[in-house]
Amino acid sequence: MDRHDPHRMPSVSGRYPAVNPHSGLLIAQDGIFMVLTQAFDGHGHSLIREDSPRFDGFPGVTLWMELPDGRSGELTLSPIHGDPRKEGLVDVPEGTECRLLGVSGGQPLDQEGRCPCGLGIYHRIYLTPQLDRGEVALICNIWGCQRSRVIDDRDLLSWIDY
Repeated sequence: MDRHDPHRMPSVSGRYPAVNPHSGLLIAQDGIFMVLTQAFDGHGHSLIREDSPRFDGFPGVTLWMELPDGRSGELTLSPIHGDPRKEGLVDVPEGTECRLLGVSGGQPLDQEGRCPCGLGIYHRIYLTPQLDRGEVALICNIWGCQRSRVIDDRDLLSWIDY
């Protein structure tokens, strides 16, 4: 199945009965979709701002991205795990290795290890201001790779492997 197939897009039900008060993850009752309601870089800077672009009403996760061709800018990811929508610096060739930073001029996001795509490295987006490695979203730094993980309370809750 094509990863850009619109049938792979998550649908938002509007029902949110389960919220982890520690990490702020929102888990839908009828499915396996999660919304990051808070996110931090390795220095504790919030990556979710009220003025960020919104995805189905939720503010996105805004990073700073630098490209090998010298371009850089804000990239806002959907906070809905598995939703490939992005805004900002998005005119990037598939397969480009991106440098991911929490904020402009800041430090790169912490690295976790090799992505199963074989090309990239997982980077950590912390789910709490305590910056606990057991409460993270992991994203690949290769443009177009959708592989990601959400780990909460040291348990793998959700993963995308396409």
